Amino acid sequence: MKQETIRHLFVYGSLRRDARTSMARVLGARAVFEGMAGVPGRVRFPVPAYLIEHPKGRVLFDSGLHPDIQTDVRARAGDVLADLFEVEFRPGEE
Repeated sequence: MKQETIRHLFVYGSLRRDARTSMARVLGARAVFEGMAGVPGRVRFPVPAYLIEHPKGRVLFDSGLHPDIQTDVRARAGDVLADLFEVEFRPGEE
């Protein structure tokens, strides 16, 4: 009998950023200021991790955020990530 491959998706925290700033990088600043001037809020980017169970074994792919980022984003992820995103990853979510 053929065994199947099973895929599991987990979300380990998220990154947030101002919606207008994020869209400016995608659409270009002009499109943002002309078409999105009134867009409020922030964009949330979930941080996924995947577990694949295959008949020959298991594979963990993209294992999410490191637990150390919960207490010191800048030390674990560096200045660029710390300046660009607000990290949402609390103890117990790992």
